[in-house]
Amino acid sequence: MASKSRINPFYPVLVLAGMAFAITACGFALMMVRGINSSGELDPETATGFIPFLQEYGFTALMIELGVLALATVAAIATDEMWSDRVDQPQHRPAAETPATDLKEPQDQADGDA
Repeated sequence: MASKSRINPFYPVLVLAGMAFAITACGFALMMVRGINSSGELDPETATGFIPFLQEYGFTALMIELGVLALATVAAIATDEMWSDRVDQPQHRPAAETPATDLKEPQDQADGDA
């Protein structure tokens, strides 16, 4: 029976934080382009639920999301080997079971080339 591969738990965190960051960054850019008139105040006609939130907390939200992305990225990289399948890694064999072919030293290439 094949073992079920485990998923690094930091990958879903990265996906969610990345999506939140992308949505916040797009909304923040939209707010800057469309929602602010020349006086720098929010235009009440274009003020919707997300735009006033971004004007008040947008920069803070972006920095928090960026920090979560950075920490989750470092954690995912640091723990990736722990969560991956170790099928491709050779098994350690005791010295008594090591075949004699593994113990041979390669011959000097100078002997064959001369």
